[in-house]
Amino acid sequence: MSDAIVITPALNAAQITTAADARRQRDELLHRSAIVTEVKDRIDADDATNVLRDLKAFTVSIESARVAAKAPVLDVGRKIDALAKELADKATAEAGRISKVLGAFEAEERRKVEEARYQAELEARRIAAEAQRQAVQARAAAPTAEAADRASDAVLEKAAEAVVAVRQQAAAVNTRQAGTQVREDVVFEVTDIRALFGAHPELVNLEPNGTAIRAILRANPNLQVPGLRHWREAKLNVR
Repeated sequence: MSDAIVITPALNAAQITTAADARRQRDELLHRSAIVTEVKDRIDADDATNVLRDLKAFTVSIESARVAAKAPVLDVGRKIDALAKELADKATAEAGRISKVLGAFEAEERRKVEEARYQAELEARRIAAEAQRQAVQARAAAPTAEAADRASDAVLEKAAEAVVAVRQQAAAVNTRQAGTQVREDVVFEVTDIRALFGAHPELVNLEPNGTAIRAILRANPNLQVPGLRHWREAKLNVR
């Protein structure tokens, strides 16, 4: 299956370079922009505006070049993703479905194993208690102390063998295949996020809605909102 997805040609041989004049143009622009530290009059404003316009034009040209250069690679990536999705999606879904079916079965089998072990322990305790009672009776019925010891030991030894057999039988109930493991994943559904936040705020991520904040402040410049500090910054846009 290693040849299910083939890329031609190999992309690891690609080299990413830049034209020397692009770096030179950038350095010249940065040198011109470093001179702009404050604007005192219209001449300074015109000069700064020209530098700003050239910086904007340079960044736009670089972004256009980046998009153009990256487009073929992105197209290859999209085709690879689409092909992988086509090949794997249904198989992944079926694997997940079968995993759940097997998980339910194995969970029930695990319950049976635990129940068998529990019942085995109850039986082992019953056998031990009954053996003690029988050992006392055997000792009482024996004609001599030596015979009493032999009779008691025989009863207790037989009981010990029975306990081992019961526990071995319980251990043999587990028939799970080698190389498999039952795992219980935590699955949840948020039915009321406000109620969840009210009860356990640490379980909810809060993020500012920048678009909504700017919109309400544009409409109400003097609005004071608890937990929010805002101000205006003047910027010159060039076209």
